[in-house]
Amino acid sequence: MRVCVLNGFDQEDLTMAQETKLEQELERLSQKGDTVDYFKLREKRIADCLGCWDCWLKTPGKCRIKDEQEDILKSFVKTDHLVFVANVRLGFVTATLKKTMDRLIPNFLPYIRVYQNESHHYPRYQNTPLLHTRLIVDHTVERDEVDLIEDYFKRVALNFGSELKSFKILDEKGVPDYELADM
Repeated sequence: MRVCVLNGFDQEDLTMAQETKLEQELERLSQKGDTVDYFKLREKRIADCLGCWDCWLKTPGKCRIKDEQEDILKSFVKTDHLVFVANVRLGFVTATLKKTMDRLIPNFLPYIRVYQNESHHYPRYQNTPLLHTRLIVDHTVERDEVDLIEDYFKRVALNFGSELKSFKILDEKGVPDYELADM
């Protein structure tokens, strides 16, 4: 099994215990024989999407921006499970994670198909990973905000032609439980 983890925690919101727990779980997956591509997005040079559509029209499947997002795009094509990790701030995931998600568009074709009775883009590649989330919320996040975020990730999965296999919200006060065993 191949796992790609996009860690969208911003530095100021991350506790050492949370990141240590996540990295220990990833190490267990690696020891099991699984391949883990782990991206700490805050340490990567990743630009915002320009909305130019070059990845569809001029250089199909390749973004015109040459930065470290290229490694993530290559991992996406080969992965079985894509894990989004972030804290929730101002009612949504961090901008660090969101801009990386926006830049996944080269993995899809500009052509539209009817999928589950809705119009969606065709995936560019045969392999489409199952999606997972691990989100940390604090006491300011309301239940309806969590429901909207879960709905958003269900829609992302639908757009990917995949499914949201697990959606875990973790309380900042509790011991973070990043068990990825349900993959």
